[in-house]
Amino acid sequence: MDRFVYSLIELHNEKDGEIKNLVRNKLFSVFGNKEFSEDFTNALIDMAEYAIEHDRLPLVISVRKSDQYIKFNEPLLTIYGEEGIDKKYVW
Repeated sequence: MDRFVYSLIELHNEKDGEIKNLVRNKLFSVFGNKEFSEDFTNALIDMAEYAIEHDRLPLVISVRKSDQYIKFNEPLLTIYGEEGIDKKYVW
């Protein structure tokens, strides 16, 4: 399991609200200053929390450049857009 996943579990077990900051920081570390809608970010946070609560770790994230729509297949989280997959991460 990736260090980020361990961090998510530790924060989830200790403090509420920390997952939100962790997801935002991960998005920033991957994409830099790109702006994401609040709905998009909140969807990632909700899915991270769901994955932890329902033992669906690690999450495999396939990221495309556009955040036009999101498709979630357990335990695979794939973010779709207009262009091809840019990067793939295991969180």
